[in-house]
Amino acid sequence: MRGEVEIWEGDKLIHKESNLLVNGAGEAIADMLTVSPSLSGISSASALLDTSNYTIQAISFGTDKVAFKNNAHFLDAAKGTLLSSVHATETVTAVSDVNQNTSSYNPVVSISSPPNPELSVLEPNCNVEATLGGVEVSSVFSGPDQNVNLIPKDYHRSELAALGSLSAVGASILGCFPDGSSLGGTDFSAFSGAGYAAGDVAFSGNYDSAVNEASSMDVSGFVNMIMSGSPGTTTGYAMSSTLSGLCVSGGADSTNSGIVEYSMLLGSGDVGFSNLYGGIYNMGLWTIDTKESRLAGNSPPYSFGPLDNPRKYKLFATKHLTKNLGYIQDNGTAAGAINYSDLTIKWRIHFT
Repeated sequence: MRGEVEIWEGDKLIHKESNLLVNGAGEAIADMLTVSPSLSGISSASALLDTSNYTIQAISFGTDKVAFKNNAHFLDAAKGTLLSSVHATETVTAVSDVNQNTSSYNPVVSISSPPNPELSVLEPNCNVEATLGGVEVSSVFSGPDQNVNLIPKDYHRSELAALGSLSAVGASILGCFPDGSSLGGTDFSAFSGAGYAAGDVAFSGNYDSAVNEASSMDVSGFVNMIMSGSPGTTTGYAMSSTLSGLCVSGGADSTNSGIVEYSMLLGSGDVGFSNLYGGIYNMGLWTIDTKESRLAGNSPPYSFGPLDNPRKYKLFATKHLTKNLGYIQDNGTAAGAINYSDLTIKWRIHFT
């Protein structure tokens, strides 16, 4: 079994490389092969036999742990004052390390952890260092070591209720994807140097999210898989709309037999907003962790919900990138920060 990842910008292939299957892939297969068929006779347990419990069900995105201590994750007193004053509009800020004449943000990052088959998360120890009203933000929402999704108003109000009136500020620090277009997207401002006055604004704008418009990503940053095709029913790689979430398709012809493709569209606003928080340097495919889901009090079938997702996930495969998916530069008079394109992720798992 092997996998490969392709990243497309329109009809242009910008990256293609093999992935890393981690130990969680073998564990998921072992769980599937050892579940007892006798459960079919127990009405309260028969749902454990559903194949969806043992197949890939989500994709997520992340960056390195240094990025979580910098960029839009960074908080000092001056930035806290600014965010508190504009929290109703949830403007997200980033300290820019470029000069006033540029309109592209270069995030502060380091080197991601090397690929490791024993990893159970995209990047270990990705916690922000911020305190609001005497409360450590990471203690209110302990992130899953990847880019999370707390900016949307309905999401942060429920998850960060312990921060009270500072919940929007906490959401701004945690990130990492904007509101959908139907809710007006989310404003951002990037500042040059360490100042937060109007004269320090290097560039600003508004991004909207494809994943949040479709309600396909939960607060922890997991994009839900939607069934769109399966081996024997889909010729080639015919897919449902990748705007709706993570699509899956299997080839029915002899050429593509034994290959399953997972595909999704990551909107331009999702890419641009993620870049303010450190960009996207790694991705992961996830199965449902049935044991941890049950220990958390959830029973199959494990339905998906962006606000209250009952699923616990197990990492199946990862892809670490050497170049940020959010990297962009100004092009003449075209500002890079507002010139992002949608990206299509195609992730194929070869079972033969």
